[in-house]
Amino acid sequence: MTKKKLYIHIGPHKTGSTFLQKKVFPSLVGIEYIGRFYTDANQSMNMVVTENYGFFMKWVCEGDCNSLRKFVEKILDDINNSFLFSDEWLSAEYSGKFYHSAPWNVKMERLCELKKYFDLKLIYFTRRPSDAVFSLYREFVKSGIFSSDESLLKFCHSEDAVFYNYRKSFIYLASSFGDDNILTLRYDPESVDVSTVCALLDCDISGEISDCRENCSVLAGDNYAVRKRPQWLTIMPSFLYRNLSYLSKIKLFRMIYVFFMDKFSSSIVINNISLDDRAYIDEYFEWED
Repeated sequence: MTKKKLYIHIGPHKTGSTFLQKKVFPSLVGIEYIGRFYTDANQSMNMVVTENYGFFMKWVCEGDCNSLRKFVEKILDDINNSFLFSDEWLSAEYSGKFYHSAPWNVKMERLCELKKYFDLKLIYFTRRPSDAVFSLYREFVKSGIFSSDESLLKFCHSEDAVFYNYRKSFIYLASSFGDDNILTLRYDPESVDVSTVCALLDCDISGEISDCRENCSVLAGDNYAVRKRPQWLTIMPSFLYRNLSYLSKIKLFRMIYVFFMDKFSSSIVINNISLDDRAYIDEYFEWED
């Protein structure tokens, strides 16, 4: 019996994941999308998740075997033959203040378990490391996870940035899943070609996809003003998110967090990446254009 196809997009962060989840993946024809969805307003907090998404992440991040069983049963009982899951946290080592997770290698081992049930393919995007690292640095400073007093170069040596050495990441993934099961694409916010995604997944797309540059704030330009959240505001939502029931957590979490974020965040300026830093980061991550 032919196995159903399961494509898993694992990011990494800052390689166009939100753009794909918001505008591309839900519009694909012939593939059932079971990843993240975003509403139009305040996209960072208006994420909508499905029941299958919950089962999937509980298995991968926490090793809950009952959730794995439920996920497999629901997919196998579905009338569709191709499915797409997307969450950039699958390729993240970070766990704690916002997100309860397992180490990256453990999550990949759990993903491998799905090969027993599905024709499994990983989708892995790349992006110029200096752009991706700078964008993630800004996000971590904004979230209060990383101090603006700490340099960009120090951040690029942290565990949160290791995934932008794509050569090492691909070697690791290929050793677990096989070369033929790793589908790679480059994300360039200046020239996104959605047709390459469709060709890779052997599907069509409904409607037109608007320009993705609105989602990219890391292009060369002026300094950036961001709203920095205090450290306690970064920690607070974690307790709510982990301890509320699945059905109530998203809406309540969003309402409480947005209220405090608007009330207590302060504006700071982050200098744009310099040409010297850009060259150093690209070389550090063995980038070949």
